[in-house]
Amino acid sequence: MKILMITSKFPRFAGDTQPGFVYEFVEAIHKLGHEVAVVAPHDKGAAKQGVINSIPVYRFQYFWPAKLQKVSYGPGIPANVQGNLLTKIQFPFFVLSEILLARQIAKKFGPDVVHAHWSLPQGIAAVFSKKPFFVTIYGGDVFMSKKLHLTWLLDKIIRKSRKTFVITKGLEQVMRQFGINEKVSILPVGVDVKKFYPDFPGSDEIRKKFGRFVFFVGRHVEKKGIKYLIEAFAETIRKVGDVKLVIGGEGPLTGEMKQLAENLGLADKVVFPGSISVGDLPKFYAAAELFVAPSVVDRIGDRETQGVVFLEAMASRTAVIGTSTGGIPDVISGRDVGMLVPEKDSKELAKAMIRALSDSKLRQGYALNGYNHVHKNFTWESIAKRYAEEYEKALTL
Repeated sequence: MKILMITSKFPRFAGDTQPGFVYEFVEAIHKLGHEVAVVAPHDKGAAKQGVINSIPVYRFQYFWPAKLQKVSYGPGIPANVQGNLLTKIQFPFFVLSEILLARQIAKKFGPDVVHAHWSLPQGIAAVFSKKPFFVTIYGGDVFMSKKLHLTWLLDKIIRKSRKTFVITKGLEQVMRQFGINEKVSILPVGVDVKKFYPDFPGSDEIRKKFGRFVFFVGRHVEKKGIKYLIEAFAETIRKVGDVKLVIGGEGPLTGEMKQLAENLGLADKVVFPGSISVGDLPKFYAAAELFVAPSVVDRIGDRETQGVVFLEAMASRTAVIGTSTGGIPDVISGRDVGMLVPEKDSKELAKAMIRALSDSKLRQGYALNGYNHVHKNFTWESIAKRYAEEYEKALTL
């Protein structure tokens, strides 16, 4: 088959630190023998047209000069549009430019099907492609549709698609709460088990550098719950002893979180290494004693819609602790594959961390079960095959 992918994020250059799950999905589909092309936003430093691992990528520029383009990349469209007047001005140009390039490439490439990653605005471009199309909803588009009073448009896009997927049951429940009632199917985001695996080369050096440590990585924003992690760690270290907390990533709350650690007397025990490169991230997962991401529902209702970081940690055979929010229970879906605690509860989180760090047999059991869970249910190869089956069904309709 020939498949056109439309996305709001795609690696702009080698080593790009932007989340790469759309690229990993596209690559997995391509490896199944299908011909794939990608339409994605342009950004400063990215080529307008190029090839990544035999996959042609076409990028639309929506504002000039290129360095002022602010709608995509970084924390994502909803966050970018929310607080910046220039970005709000650019957004209609982004949508129009995406529609025009998607139509142009659809005519040139002649795809059998089009796949929109995120319903808004990529789903709009898919409608205008005049081809059978699929949509995958990842979450940010749902919250944006609610905020902008566009849930009716999201419903319409779903209705026009051959099939629309959401990545977790938790996200489907949120959509129903928002009044988005069209039928959807559930298919999760996967993980590249050839990229994340135990004993990753270089993990010994990370372990020597930090010693025994608990790991977190993610954007430093409210919904990640970093505040509760630091508070829980203050209690954990009193019981466990010689362990550090490594908080990877950056964001608007980084300064506040560093100050919190200092106020709790943890300045020498909580490490902020900043953004971790794509090449180094697997080393941190493999070296960590425990991975913890205590996500919460933030003040505007946003939450973790799946939690790919848990899959990456599990694939590295590292035990995980998460919260019972959003789509996380779809990933940590059994009592034996990881630990779940209530959100915004530092005391319960501390208890779970102390228990896991104090009992190596328990921790290793979670790690092994999580590893097997990922290989059985969340590899990109298996998920790509399921999508390909859906594409093929669409062509028979």
